[in-house]
Amino acid sequence: AAAAAAAAESIERAGVAFDTALLEHPRVVRGELRNGLRYAILPNPTPVGRFEAHLELHVGSCEEADDEQGLAHLVEHVTFMGSRKRERLFSTGSKSNAYTDFHHTVYHFHCPQADAHGRALMPLAFDALREIAFEPELLSARIEKERKAILSELQMINTIDYRCSTKHLRELHSDNPLGQRFPIGREEQIVEWDATHVRAFHRTHYHPDVADLYIVGDVDPDAVERLIEETFRTVASRPWSLSALRRRERREKPQVQHTFTLADPSPAKAATQQMPRAPTIFKHELLQSFSLTLFAKEPVIPRRRVSDLAAFLTDRIVACCVARRLNKSERPNPPFTGVEYDYSDAPSEGCVVSTFIVYSDSADGQWQRAVQRALGELHQLAACGFSGAEVDAMWQAILSDSRLRAQQSSSPSVESLALLMESDALGHVFTEAAHYDSALHAAAESVDLARVNSRLRELVSHVASYGEAGAPKASAVVVCMPEVGGDGVASDPQLAAQVEAMLCARPRIKGRAFEVPTPLRLVDAEVLEQRRRDNPPRWVDLPSPSSSSSAVGQRPSPHFDRGGVAAPPSVAGSESTQKGTEPGFSEQDFLNRAGLESAAKRESAQPFESFGGAGNREG
Repeated sequence: AAAAAAAAESIERAGVAFDTALLEHPRVVRGELRNGLRYAILPNPTPVGRFEAHLELHVGSCEEADDEQGLAHLVEHVTFMGSRKRERLFSTGSKSNAYTDFHHTVYHFHCPQADAHGRALMPLAFDALREIAFEPELLSARIEKERKAILSELQMINTIDYRCSTKHLRELHSDNPLGQRFPIGREEQIVEWDATHVRAFHRTHYHPDVADLYIVGDVDPDAVERLIEETFRTVASRPWSLSALRRRERREKPQVQHTFTLADPSPAKAATQQMPRAPTIFKHELLQSFSLTLFAKEPVIPRRRVSDLAAFLTDRIVACCVARRLNKSERPNPPFTGVEYDYSDAPSEGCVVSTFIVYSDSADGQWQRAVQRALGELHQLAACGFSGAEVDAMWQAILSDSRLRAQQSSSPSVESLALLMESDALGHVFTEAAHYDSALHAAAESVDLARVNSRLRELVSHVASYGEAGAPKASAVVVCMPEVGGDGVASDPQLAAQVEAMLCARPRIKGRAFEVPTPLRLVDAEVLEQRRRDNPPRWVDLPSPSSSSSAVGQRPSPHFDRGGVAAPPSVAGSESTQKGTEPGFSEQDFLNRAGLESAAKRESAQPFESFGGAGNREG
């Protein structure tokens, strides 16, 4: 509470209230038809003369029953590939595609405004989207063709990397259907379905009240809104029922319930938490190396206020600094081939995932040293925290990147659309880049070293405090390693116990490394200004070169005094620029050549920015 109050006070001093609500992008036009279809339109001039049209239905693999695993994906294939109206966009410079994830099916078109004959393409794209989503033919021949395409896709993606990824997801989401509902489906079920199953799934789930249409591009919002109304208003609404109401609510509420292990548990909840799950062992003969992965989950915090941006900025600084520290190139002869840390939103999964991975050679003795070294570095980091210099450098980098985006006239439509859809999926406010940058800079005033280091210890606690009573638990621990004849999950209690013992061990923490502070400026701006007032720039006569005070070979003394700061040698130390060394070379000539003010203007001269900058963090 004290930290939150201090953060609010610091932001209010910056002129922006800590609880100020973020403003939605002023050019976004939103609406909803009577049948429940929602739409969002964002004019964006880049690229000129093109638009993006994405129709998102809140129907994914999590809608499937136990005997329907992969049916949402098959329906997506059949509806998209079977559309005759989509064919009218062929050879027009348009591109189209579709995909299915855990919670959504998305059909998208990327089109020019008109074809080579001047025919408008947006009406054709909208007609195709209506047919695909709400009026497909679902012919038996097309179903059979797409069934074969999906079975071929299954074989094509079934690589060892895919198997490891699905194993990670199964363990991470063992607490909900995501771990058992991969969109690609199950082969033994896919071969059994016929047209009856496909049509029944479409009839149950494909309705306008679970559809969101996104249009981004070089468009007129009023004209697009009229076209949406003309094209989609006559799509039949879903007949009312309790199950239909629940499906419609899924646009607003999570479709699955997660067990959030990283969120700070209450004392009562912490007392009932069990020990972390034992490591899962995945052995396969196609694996080439060892890896140890620890996951933890947190709820998504919608970014709707300045205070939310302060929390987001803190998390980004922590994630980037941890990744940078663990991958520093100065480490001599590390026993591991890589150490990764990531903390990011997972829009398709509806949560935030913290991931810590160690990669190494699988030779006995080598992977143990790798794990011990990587865990030792993370424990050291959690105990001692980041230095002020590295936090400030990352703070500056993130804010500078935000400022750079705000200064761009526009971003490509496909990027803006992806950000808009992700913001809606996670509950964030989709803001204009300039407004976001201003709010982020205001929020940054509350992000200091103490706050960052406190958050660091929270985000890595499932690793650094593994096994401790009341500490956040890892959602999953997965070990992957090669084994001759191995073909998947293996029961190896000895290996699991060995890994768990290493995770529970507490290495000796060294003292904090001595930090050499790197100043943002050599001379404080206020000090520099005071020195300029006390000792204004002035001309200093030097003795002639023949004087004994200038010995042969001796470097001439700087002769132009900038308020107590000597002029650079390029100006002051060159004999050819000293007063009187060239015939007819006057003081004003020297000042003009050096780019300096004349004596008459020194009264109102500003301090030299090259010796201290503008006096703020951005300088």
